Amino acid sequence: MMAFLSPREKKVLLLTAGIVSVTALYHFLWNPFFKEWRELSGNIQLAEARLQRNHFLLKKKSQIEGDFKKMMGASLSVGESDEAATEMLQEVERLAQTHLLKILEMHPLPAKQKESFRIQGLEVSVEGTAGQFAKFIYALQSAPGSLAIERLELSSKSGPNQQLRGVILITTLHLPKQLK
Repeated sequence: MMAFLSPREKKVLLLTAGIVSVTALYHFLWNPFFKEWRELSGNIQLAEARLQRNHFLLKKKSQIEGDFKKMMGASLSVGESDEAATEMLQEVERLAQTHLLKILEMHPLPAKQKESFRIQGLEVSVEGTAGQFAKFIYALQSAPGSLAIERLELSSKSGPNQQLRGVILITTLHLPKQLK
């Protein structure tokens, strides 16, 4: 068959066959190979990062356990739901007064039971400046116990007043006495 083709047609045919062959090799061999190679490389890097993090945490195991026990010791008591809510109200009110925030409204939310612990919530509506809010939020996060901010909504009043109004949902965990 090649004998009937002119030299120019033979060159075009060979060039076309070469392009088709390279394209087929690329799509069916090289591309899937390098795609798999990149995926495996990414998985290896992820596994190495996890291994390094776990190694770091294992080095600090005793410190982490000590901090956990200290935090649980400082946690709010495991009394009735009303008692825990009262203690939480007092702590948040003390922090708000310390940082000069005006409490507009504060009410406890129903406790939620999760697996081996209970979550107590508190919704607080407060008013103050941005700086007062920042100090209050920092104080909540670094307060002894396990107070956490679940939601924070800030809005500004219209006019020249620099006051912000915020609604904050604060939660804390309560562990059963046998876990403490």
